[in-house]
Amino acid sequence: MYRAFNVKITENEIDDLLKNSNQLYDNFFDIDISNKFNIQRSLENFLLPNNAIDVQSLEQDWFPSVDAHVFISHSHKDIGLVEKFEHWLYQRFGIKSFVDSRVWEYANELLKKIDDEYCVKQDTYYGLIYDYEKRNISTSHVHMILATALLKMIDKMDYVFFFNTPNSLSTNNIRQMTYSPWIYYELLLLNFIRKNSPRKLVEGEMRKSFSIESKKLTMAFPVDIKNLYKLSMTELSRWEMDVPSDEKYPNSALMKLNLLFPDIKLTDNLSKRGRIYG
Repeated sequence: MYRAFNVKITENEIDDLLKNSNQLYDNFFDIDISNKFNIQRSLENFLLPNNAIDVQSLEQDWFPSVDAHVFISHSHKDIGLVEKFEHWLYQRFGIKSFVDSRVWEYANELLKKIDDEYCVKQDTYYGLIYDYEKRNISTSHVHMILATALLKMIDKMDYVFFFNTPNSLSTNNIRQMTYSPWIYYELLLLNFIRKNSPRKLVEGEMRKSFSIESKKLTMAFPVDIKNLYKLSMTELSRWEMDVPSDEKYPNSALMKLNLLFPDIKLTDNLSKRGRIYG
């Protein structure tokens, strides 16, 4: 990762950005659907000779590395807003996005498959039910696989866009909080993961859950976004003006986004290419 942005934009502002590309909206989602992963594969495909599940193969199949330019972190309640922004990035600049909520969905489907296969028991009164202890274990495993996949993707991406909305962050008089453990995890990673020079940009320029009816558990996680660069309608409009409308070179477009924030040079982080958390 090279740089992370704190995106604060309304749906009306996104609609203004999209007004010249709405005719391409359907084609964009055709492309997106084609990238849906093979999530219907049986768990039998990942069994080792001792009947243990091969986590590496499972992760590669359910959460494969995606060829994208940017990582988008957001609340699932903002998926409509995020999809419009994703569409604008692709149609205006040719920039492909990795949207984190789609991975969460795959994790829930994977967890359901594992629970149905390994975590059921026969109850005298209710018939087949989930075993509480076994589900705790399966959930831990799947969430660890998901956390690892998200870490790898954030580390791989040059840019991260965090959608800062009332759905993702809650602000009191003292500090900002999030109720999403995954947003908390992703924002925490941004403060600790290694900082790289923008590899794709440099190369490009050189070439030119399971749920039941019960009381809702809500936990508030403290977050720190002061190191994220503000990206509002003002900056997005300036960025769009700096890129010719007929130009569709993602790396070149991202380079021009960089130039809106001149305090960090492309070579600033060349000496910081150590290991994660290094």
